[in-house]
Amino acid sequence: MKKQILSIIIISLIASNCVLNKKENYLKTPDVTTPLEKKSLTKETTKNWEYKDITNDTLPDISLEKAYETILKNKKGEKVIVAVLDSQVDLSKFNNSIWTNTKEIANNNIDDDNNGYIDDINGWNFLGNTKGENIINSHYEYVRIVRKYQNLLKDKSENEIKKEDLPAFKKYKKAKIKFEAESIKMKNRLKRGGKIFQDFLKAKEALKEYFPQGKYSYEKLKKIDTLGNGLGKHVIEIKLLLDYKDSETNMKRVLNTAKNDVNYRLNLAYNARLILGDNQYDINDISYGNNKLSKNLDEYTHGTRMSSILLNKINREANEIVVMPVIVEPYGDAHDKDIALGIKYAVDNGAKVINMSFGKEFSMYPKWVHDAFKYAEKHNVIIVSSSGNNGLKLSDDFQQYPNDKAIKGNKEVSENFYP
Repeated sequence: MKKQILSIIIISLIASNCVLNKKENYLKTPDVTTPLEKKSLTKETTKNWEYKDITNDTLPDISLEKAYETILKNKKGEKVIVAVLDSQVDLSKFNNSIWTNTKEIANNNIDDDNNGYIDDINGWNFLGNTKGENIINSHYEYVRIVRKYQNLLKDKSENEIKKEDLPAFKKYKKAKIKFEAESIKMKNRLKRGGKIFQDFLKAKEALKEYFPQGKYSYEKLKKIDTLGNGLGKHVIEIKLLLDYKDSETNMKRVLNTAKNDVNYRLNLAYNARLILGDNQYDINDISYGNNKLSKNLDEYTHGTRMSSILLNKINREANEIVVMPVIVEPYGDAHDKDIALGIKYAVDNGAKVINMSFGKEFSMYPKWVHDAFKYAEKHNVIIVSSSGNNGLKLSDDFQQYPNDKAIKGNKEVSENFYP
């Protein structure tokens, strides 16, 4: 079982963009100065590059193939439940590889196993309600912090704050700086992005005679007569599109992201959790969510992709693992309450590995999450978490959450967490 779980940990690191390098030295990291000339890098040798090894292949990746050839060789795998704390998952793509709660009777509207979650046959959605509605956009964590404390702290100086309230005050001040900067940036991006997109649409319409299928090229642009007909500015617009390797699809995506940031994720007046009906400030209020794991798949793709990585790449033998979808990740930041309850749900239902491919710069309730880590550790459950996509150095000024760093000091609160 331990060897099988190790292989799952290794593949989970793909989703997390990280390296297994702490707590247990399963794989020793060799000298990364190994010359790349050692092996010729061809299309064949770089196939499945993400599973290669720096020593064997001169590719500094996660060494999954090496693990199978060495420490996992001749080891028979056992079925392991891997909880994927993420966005919604397209269950139809994975046949018999999705976890089934055998203690629950489907669609009888009764909590048969008395775990607090009705008809949780394949997992639980902490972002939904009993009407089948789901949170799509949620606040960034720093927005939640500003929203919670602004009326209490906004006009106060540090000298006016009680000693026990100082941590919250400092967190609020830092979150407020981030919130104000991001609000300005996204409003500007929305304004500029809207203008760029409108200019593109005008150019697209003006030049549709030359590009009826929208397949633009420098060669055809050069042949367009722009003398006295007003087409010059439209040609320049399409040339910029090619110069920046942009596309109509990408412009729509960027514009939509900016709109949702301004209207929802950075909007203090918006409250996504109203549809859940829970008290977001009470970790003991667990009566929320639904069992709809595959709604809004046109909005959510990340959970399906992470599940696919695990099931398609780990399962060298049939049914080595099954995925337990636990939905906690919206567009915006996952709520600490959902993360903590999601971990506990996974542990209570038999997961041995929990994959969390998400992160955020602030955490309102890190203790809730730390308590969940300890609960998982007590039950011998390993957690693999994202190290982030920002390329930022972790320091006192920047932390990636969730993490297992104690609130005071740099001590780790558990020994089962791999960031």
